Amino acid sequence: MAKRRRPAKPAPDPRETFKQAFRFFIAILGLHQYRRSNPQYELAIDLPMLVLTAFMCELGFKAQIGAEGGQIDGQSHDLMSLFGKLKPATQSAIEAKWNKVMAEREADTQEMETRLGVTVPRDLREALEASKNSFVQLRYIHETGTGDSFIGNLPLALGEVLVELHPDWATL
Repeated sequence: MAKRRRPAKPAPDPRETFKQAFRFFIAILGLHQYRRSNPQYELAIDLPMLVLTAFMCELGFKAQIGAEGGQIDGQSHDLMSLFGKLKPATQSAIEAKWNKVMAEREADTQEMETRLGVTVPRDLREALEASKNSFVQLRYIHETGTGDSFIGNLPLALGEVLVELHPDWATL
């Protein structure tokens, strides 16, 4: 028996997709504040923050892809692939903000490298490539034991760029 195809869903409204991404950004900020005031829970909070970070970035990329008229695969979680679907000017703007944020947080990044014994990519494309499947990998790290994410600062850069490109998105 032939498999029945579901009718295609209309593309989601980019502003609504951004609104959903922003909700996750607010949750990330709340976890950061809680983590700072409760350092004993640092390790317990880090993983959920990284999962939320990856999902927020996925939604942010999808919102902008939609705003640019691109095609969105609703099932894709590959951050590098999604970033690659953005217009070159948007990619450049996000990279410029990323570089600024990373420079401002260099001391924190070096401390993390020392504490965890890892090298954190400073280049956005390298960080995205290393973290491209982090949303899936980190959600199931208890099963696989593997998963990396080097995009902890990306929500700041991505959110700023999206609001600059779409000032009406700032008033949700």
